[in-house]
Amino acid sequence: MAPKKRTTVKFHSAVYSERGVKAAAEAYADFASVAVSRRGAYITAVITPAPGSPAELADEFSNCALFNSR
Repeated sequence: MAPKKRTTVKFHSAVYSERGVKAAAEAYADFASVAVSRRGAYITAVITPAPGSPAELADEFSNCALFNSR
């Protein structure tokens, strides 16, 4: 199996909060390293999966970030 690649996800701050994205990064710390940054209206998360993490990791992370942004 090929190693999982890093994924970059951009979240628009009109929908997602930086606090919510950072909370998702903390929640997923066992599954990936996540670097969160902000530029203009976008919050960017660079997700590097840990070995054995599910293929849907970025999608699940995005759901968690949205939930935490409320």
